[in-house]
Amino acid sequence: MWVYRIYFFSNMVRDFASYISDSLDDILPNESRLSICKELEIAAAEEILAFYQYRAVSPYLVGQERANIEEFFNDTAKDELDDHFVKLLNRMNELQYVPTRIFDFANIQSTAECSYHTPENISELIPILEQNIESEECAIRHYQRIIDLSRDLGDYATEQLVKEIQADEYDHLSGLNDFLADLRS
Repeated sequence: MWVYRIYFFSNMVRDFASYISDSLDDILPNESRLSICKELEIAAAEEILAFYQYRAVSPYLVGQERANIEEFFNDTAKDELDDHFVKLLNRMNELQYVPTRIFDFANIQSTAECSYHTPENISELIPILEQNIESEECAIRHYQRIIDLSRDLGDYATEQLVKEIQADEYDHLSGLNDFLADLRS
């Protein structure tokens, strides 16, 4: 009896997986999923670079506001990697896409469209803040492109997810601009 139950259950799981796959094609055709997922993969690469851009320099900052900026950088780095990057990976998985370009760390920079900015002098906070502002602005533009694409293709789940991530990026940008204004005053 238990062998029959296992057989029945395994067939049920297989049929359900096939149903989900077929249903996904009905909701969002494969070509549309692929174009959205390629953009999500680029965004995932950018989130890795953003994490690194914040986290690598944070313990070495000097000058006024250093402690506050270091805390902000560490919190932002955590957002970029533990929240945004993970959400993007999960969405690509839901869409049955494997982001192979970001599996090799050597491909991260070439996959990303937003540049990584190597700080030239970590003792100068203003240029570091300006570099991070530029990166956040690029991320916001890229997320807007994904929002528009998702809306056009009818993928409202991705659209909503990316709107949430983009809102966080606006918060990061606002914080960076506040620090910059304080340092310039």
